Amino acid sequence: MSAWRRGVVFVVVLIGVIAAGYGHTLEAPFVYDDQNTLLYRTPTKHAQLEVGDALSSPRSLAHYPWGLQYRLGWAEPFHYHLGNIALHVLASGLVGLLTWQLASGGPARRQLLAATAALLFASHPLQTEGVTYLSARLGLLAAVLYLLALVSYVTWRQRGRWYFLVVALASGWLALHAKETAYTLPLAVLLVEGLFFSRSWWRSQQRPFVFGAAAVLLVLSLIWIGSDISLPETVQTAHRDVIITPWHFFLTQQVVKVQYLGLLVAPVGQSIDHEVTLATSFTNPAVLSSTVVLAALLALAGYAAWRGQRLGACGVLLWFIALLPESSFYPLTELMVEYRLYLPMAGVAVVAAAGADWAARRWPLRRVAGAVVLVTTGLTVLTYQRNTLWRDPAALWANAAEQVTTQARPYVNQAVILLRRQQYDDAEALLQHALQVEPEYRLIQHNLGVIDGTQGRITAALEHYRLALEAWPDNPLGHFDAGLVYLEAGQIEQAR
Repeated sequence: MSAWRRGVVFVVVLIGVIAAGYGHTLEAPFVYDDQNTLLYRTPTKHAQLEVGDALSSPRSLAHYPWGLQYRLGWAEPFHYHLGNIALHVLASGLVGLLTWQLASGGPARRQLLAATAALLFASHPLQTEGVTYLSARLGLLAAVLYLLALVSYVTWRQRGRWYFLVVALASGWLALHAKETAYTLPLAVLLVEGLFFSRSWWRSQQRPFVFGAAAVLLVLSLIWIGSDISLPETVQTAHRDVIITPWHFFLTQQVVKVQYLGLLVAPVGQSIDHEVTLATSFTNPAVLSSTVVLAALLALAGYAAWRGQRLGACGVLLWFIALLPESSFYPLTELMVEYRLYLPMAGVAVVAAAGADWAARRWPLRRVAGAVVLVTTGLTVLTYQRNTLWRDPAALWANAAEQVTTQARPYVNQAVILLRRQQYDDAEALLQHALQVEPEYRLIQHNLGVIDGTQGRITAALEHYRLALEAWPDNPLGHFDAGLVYLEAGQIEQAR
């Protein structure tokens, strides 16, 4: 079979794997804040849909297609899911292509390693939140452009055609307008350069251009970061009074990274909401032990690079680099989110390819390929099962409540969905349980007021709204809903 035909077969297989894991999500509804993000905010921002809007600010490149879809009438969840799945196919193919470029050995072995990386990236269940959660398209688009920039850069270094460098620079610049995760692209370029091209560095006539390309990407990133991002002194967790400083966020992320590693190896216990305790001291045992694990992993990558195992070292270091924007010093309101692993999964896929390379040196390629097929099949089944939960938002949050026992948000969000379905008794039971778990969570009293107001229990509803507004006096929705109940009670002055 010719190389061209093998490539076509691989693309068909890759699309088939993704279709098997994600095809049934085309019927999934909007989840969490999808509807607010996709239908209300974005079309308002891009009412005129001028081309310049797509590059007007960070994330604008991802927002622009949302607004365009809305204006074209493609605003149903089906269309957004189809777009996300298509981007996932592109990203998976680019991961395979990058691995094929960086791998060594004969054509058959390189094709096996490329297939290993692409299939793991495509089928791992930790990718479900990054693909099926529609609001996460920011990360999807940034990942595609990020990987395209890397692939184009490597192609330029291997073939010397100047237009591949132009594609790399253009893709990198566009990635900066998709999501802030692309800010690490210059580091990824330097990583690949240092590991795979440094031996011929001083003899290469392309040396000035390499410096120039890396410098341009770095300068563009620094300008973009400096003009649009400043490190906040503190942030507050969603609907809670927990204050997060950059240092505390950094400490906590060391623990979170190890938890990410655990989910990568054994994807059991996935959740749309994770239970993470904010770390405030480096002497915290969890922080110390996690730091030791991460330092050992970095040391292992360094040792692998020294021994010439460049592919595995590249994958480990790429994982760390891709995690930097969302798991370092810049504090975010969410401590642990699975969709943040979407781009870093490329590093994991490259490590898996290095593992397949190690196996291929000891066993026949057919046997290694069979193992890859078995692993891919198992991961695809897990992905299918995980995505089944996304078809029912109430089931998704019920699953989160099973994983997270000390936080109210899974119960509250599940209750809100049941409230919309007019299952008032079940919703109230969940809210009462949430009140016992985390009484200071702001949205509990508000939603209890909504239920009482809907059931005609005016006095009880007003008491819940009073408590809700005492805890969150700046909540406009709380004032609005309380005003409606006052109107229903005939208390016009209080409603005003």
